[in-house]
Amino acid sequence: MWIPKCTQRIIKNQPLIPNHISKVAKDFILKLLIKNPKRRLGAKGLDDVKRHPFFGSDMDWDAIAQKRVPAPIKPKIKDEMDTSNFADEFTRLPLTDSPGLAPPTESLFRGYSFISPTVLFGPENAVNEDLYNLLRLTNHQRPDPSQLHRLIKTSPFFQNYELIDREGFLGEGSYSICRRCRNRRTQEEFAVKIVSLRQEVDTQNEIELLRLCQGHANIVKLHEVFTDELHTYIIMELLTGGELFYRIRTQASFSEKEASQLMKKLVSAVNFMHSNDLCHRDLKPENLLFSSPHPNAEIKIIDFGFAKKRTKHQPMTTPCGTLLYTAPEVLRAATSFRDSHSSSLSTSSSSSSTSTTIALVPSTTTNSNSAAYGYDESCDLWSLGVILYTMLSGEVPFNSITTHRTAEEIVEDITRSKLSYDSPAWKNVSQAAKDLVKAAYGYDESCDLWSLGVILYTMLSGEVPFNSITTHRTAEEIVEDITRSKLSYDSPAWKNVSQAAKDLVKGLLDFSKDNLRAQ
Repeated sequence: MWIPKCTQRIIKNQPLIPNHISKVAKDFILKLLIKNPKRRLGAKGLDDVKRHPFFGSDMDWDAIAQKRVPAPIKPKIKDEMDTSNFADEFTRLPLTDSPGLAPPTESLFRGYSFISPTVLFGPENAVNEDLYNLLRLTNHQRPDPSQLHRLIKTSPFFQNYELIDREGFLGEGSYSICRRCRNRRTQEEFAVKIVSLRQEVDTQNEIELLRLCQGHANIVKLHEVFTDELHTYIIMELLTGGELFYRIRTQASFSEKEASQLMKKLVSAVNFMHSNDLCHRDLKPENLLFSSPHPNAEIKIIDFGFAKKRTKHQPMTTPCGTLLYTAPEVLRAATSFRDSHSSSLSTSSSSSSTSTTIALVPSTTTNSNSAAYGYDESCDLWSLGVILYTMLSGEVPFNSITTHRTAEEIVEDITRSKLSYDSPAWKNVSQAAKDLVKAAYGYDESCDLWSLGVILYTMLSGEVPFNSITTHRTAEEIVEDITRSKLSYDSPAWKNVSQAAKDLVKGLLDFSKDNLRAQ
């Protein structure tokens, strides 16, 4: 019988207790977590638990039962649905098997996104009956009609926009839904993301970072923002062409030319974000939408919910994104605490037993090497490599349908860059394109956009930069050309490449001191 490795650890391993916890508290926890229920603390009754030294000798259990003992800490909450006192790891990042829309190739891995549970708005927070019905709430208590009328009348969003009933539902997420709406004055249609004010801090961060990225053709346009007493309304351009995920499903795979054209645009958008010290952290086909159903429609990056404004010389440590598109250094940061304390486990585990639950907890280690477990904006480049792999093959890497795959095994393959090009989906893909994808996975995290420039140069021209097949080149000569950014765009391979694309590559491969990213 196949048993997930996290289940095996629960059965066989002792829990990992942080060093800052006192001996008494540690003893209390370990006795509660004894494997044998007959030996577990409390097996002889509740008094067995009460007598533990953790509670001290002056604990008045009768007073506690009668609620005569004041609580030492009283969290401030707005209502029973308020989750603002819960840590972000639990409200935003729990691991869920989320079945996605599968491409026709059977090898696409279906799920494991870092998404939060569906804790959406309660009936008292619904802004109108359409929204109430849309959320499929199970509570039979309907909103008071007078309250609904007052909210709609006073809400600045509903004063300027109306929700479109038919085919107006665009998606839902953590504490939010996305609807199609129409401007009452101009009749122009937009997409609106409606977010509960319980997530106000995160929402304002998302809006700020989206504003920072405005002005690029391949990033979704932000139109305006409204806020009422219950929700924030983020109005954006309406993208009707569907997800890249859907086009992969309908086309099975892209030609190398099509993939190249799309990657040029995505590379440009990512470069634009990184130049503004912004890291997206959740690039995947589901977050890449086309502006229209037209074959040549623009592709746009959406969903800046996990985006982060970078602080120079300070690595990021919070694990986020979608597992199959997450860079190995993000996973290493997530598991660093477990790895640094692995010796305390009673039964050692191999690297393949990395817990997906632990992978969601930011590193809390305080040793001098903690910075080594962080990551930077290079994680977006890895995600682009996964997207390119998926476009060319119709498959998601680090996945196999031939065996039961646990999330831990997938994490191991990602951290080892263990890729397979043996499936029939790769039969008609050129060796040059395969080498390009391999290069995307083999990037040096410290090189960042420089590595991406080399990849893009090769993708556009089919040639390797800083090299010539007409002359014998020594390593020293190639290094000299690299340090001088001595590139050639005169070969026939560059004849049909636009000047804008050439300029992008030149910018990425600029080795001047002013353009080098601080290490």
